[in-house]
Amino acid sequence: MKTFNKVTSIALLVASSVFASPKTYNADLSHSEIGFKVKHMVISTTSGQFDKFESKIVWDEENVKNSNMEVTLQVGSVNTNDEKRDQHLRADDFFDAAKYPTIHFKSEKVEKNGNDFIVTGKLTIKDVTKEIKIPFTASKEIKDPWGMARMGLEGEFTINRKDYNINFGSVMDNGGLVVSEDVKLEIAVEAVRKP
Repeated sequence: MKTFNKVTSIALLVASSVFASPKTYNADLSHSEIGFKVKHMVISTTSGQFDKFESKIVWDEENVKNSNMEVTLQVGSVNTNDEKRDQHLRADDFFDAAKYPTIHFKSEKVEKNGNDFIVTGKLTIKDVTKEIKIPFTASKEIKDPWGMARMGLEGEFTINRKDYNINFGSVMDNGGLVVSEDVKLEIAVEAVRKP
């Protein structure tokens, strides 16, 4: 009986450690969006997104310090529903996609912040890499109707585009910028756990 209890305890301990270990997810692009918003001529907001990106999310719900994230955006996939504007964004006035085809983020630390979280990491746009912090929420994992495990991450943060050598500086007669320096980035990722 004692041997049985000992074996059972070991089995439960192993099962518990496996259950609690970090899990790896990839974004489901058909249900995910990495977008941006920027003021246009001071009076309105223009939105866009990157249609193509890759992500790897390692998530440990029990101990978020074991988590990490990496995302690579394809700059050529920028989409504001205006092809002429998108071509300008790909040109050297903005992203210079021919020379810098990707935008990359790699986390260095994930922390709990009340009921939410903060990820600290390095964001590289063009030839500039800077440390940023992104506050975000994370949903509990669920099983979809097809048996796949899914979870969601949502966050937003603001950067100054000139910090990353995106220096387009057209100024209007009233002194306002045609395109604001501050850019809000919004992330909504539905991620599927790898088997």
